[in-house]
Amino acid sequence: MTVVGVIFRIHICSCSSTAKVFVHEWAHLRWGVFDEYSYDAPFYVSVNSGKETVEATRCSADITGKYIVQSCTKNNCTTRECEYDQQTKLFEAGCTFVPDKRQNVRASIMNMQSLSSVVEFCDQSTHNEKATNLQNKMCNYKSTWEVIMNSTDFSNTSAINSSSPPFETSFSLLQTKDRVVCLVLDVSGSMIVYNRIKRLQQAAEIFLLQIIEMDSWVGIVTFESTAQITCNLQQIVNETVRQDLITYLPTKTDGGTNICAGVRKGFEVIKQKYSNLDGSEIVLLTDGEDKNMNNCLTEVKNSGSIIHIVALGSNAAQELEQFSNMTEGLKFYATDTVDSNGLIDAFSGISSGSGNISEQSIQV
Repeated sequence: MTVVGVIFRIHICSCSSTAKVFVHEWAHLRWGVFDEYSYDAPFYVSVNSGKETVEATRCSADITGKYIVQSCTKNNCTTRECEYDQQTKLFEAGCTFVPDKRQNVRASIMNMQSLSSVVEFCDQSTHNEKATNLQNKMCNYKSTWEVIMNSTDFSNTSAINSSSPPFETSFSLLQTKDRVVCLVLDVSGSMIVYNRIKRLQQAAEIFLLQIIEMDSWVGIVTFESTAQITCNLQQIVNETVRQDLITYLPTKTDGGTNICAGVRKGFEVIKQKYSNLDGSEIVLLTDGEDKNMNNCLTEVKNSGSIIHIVALGSNAAQELEQFSNMTEGLKFYATDTVDSNGLIDAFSGISSGSGNISEQSIQV
């Protein structure tokens, strides 16, 4: 972030007014500075050498302009100079400060960034402490540049003394794609104990019917000693597709536990539609009783897919947590207690962090 801030300071003179609006809004977001104009208090009284004058709320105070009132009747508009109001000690209601088009001032981005000469934030030398704006009120009359320079972005960095400025900031435009999720479900022999397979079926059914967003793509893989594709990717376009998907959920158990085989088969399902796995999701539900998960750790790490872990029971392999940590996925743990809702809660927590939020479920 430091480099971005420095570029704003050095290169903004070459930016368009649109770019300066971006800098203005970024300063609000990143450094918490405030606007240096005010709609609530557009004017204030300034006292210089015992003489009172009415000034427009602005920074810097060197911005020149006219104080006018505009009146319009049908298609005819007239303007005149503002009149002084003896009661308020300010200009009359409806008075507007219109800055001159040609200016020599360079500040401030937080006030009139539309002026072509304005290319800097107000600093100590240009800051208008008398202006009745939020920057003075909320930041103890400090200039925007003082606040910015005291941020962690700049407080621990050294100034750039090179005669060559840093590179211009470059931006990449990214486009979201449909959510792609593959359920990779453990059907090994150990899933029969404590009625785990039935609980898996119930929780996965809720996920497919209520949690996964409309327009998402979903596939289902089951695994024991080997892995099988039980349902290729289907796009959820209506409730009929949801109902169809739950018919592919497993009901029987058998064999050993080969988690790597299940994950690889999940990758295979996703690659039927996409050339790479970037941004895809695997929901891996297993009791984790597999000692050979190290065989695919590197493959998982480099896949680009996000793996969410739902570990069931007390014997889950420790490597399961590595799967989620390496891929920035979620991890959930459910006990074998008969009255536990751990599995349902886990599936309910696997909602998308992007896309159309109106389609996302909220647990109440």
